[in-house]
Amino acid sequence: MSSFKEQIENNQLLLIILAVLLIAKLLVEPIINWQNQQLVDNQTLAKKVHKTAQLLNQQTALQSAADQVSTELVQLQQFYYPYQEQSQFRLTQQQAIEKLIAQSHLSLTNIGWQPAFVLPNTPLLRQQLTLNVSGKSIDFVGFIQQLERVQPYIEVAEFNVSLKGQNDTSLGRVNGSLRLIYYVQQTHTAKQQAREGE
Repeated sequence: MSSFKEQIENNQLLLIILAVLLIAKLLVEPIINWQNQQLVDNQTLAKKVHKTAQLLNQQTALQSAADQVSTELVQLQQFYYPYQEQSQFRLTQQQAIEKLIAQSHLSLTNIGWQPAFVLPNTPLLRQQLTLNVSGKSIDFVGFIQQLERVQPYIEVAEFNVSLKGQNDTSLGRVNGSLRLIYYVQQTHTAKQQAREGE
């Protein structure tokens, strides 16, 4: 036993160092690891705060850009029709064109819808209506003028006419063939869905 005590007394410095290392391992290392984790977390939060501050600083510019996009979207709405089932859309538009032709004192000789197709990279469907009309040339000009005023816009993609009977006092008669293009949204917008839900 005395040899054990002697060894402890002789190696007391080593035992103190061992005790200090053991305390460091059990107490100090977890504290250091915790501090390091806190530093990482604080740095992450600081980056988030910085990004948020940048967005807040840019808020007026972002709001201005959003307002500009909204204005442009409203302007673009004059060029396309809201979503409708294809059969309903075609019936409504065909009746409108037939009425416009009758108001223009023209005769409709042929009317037909072509296959619709999706415009690439857009939410729009392209509907095409082909029609043949005949009547006085002056009435045909009036019909085209009225067609140009229709909102949303109808594109006149083909326009073929044959004129006959012109003289000094009359523009004569016309036989005309037109292909009209309608741009229609493929799906409901949020506004349409809200209106239908009411």
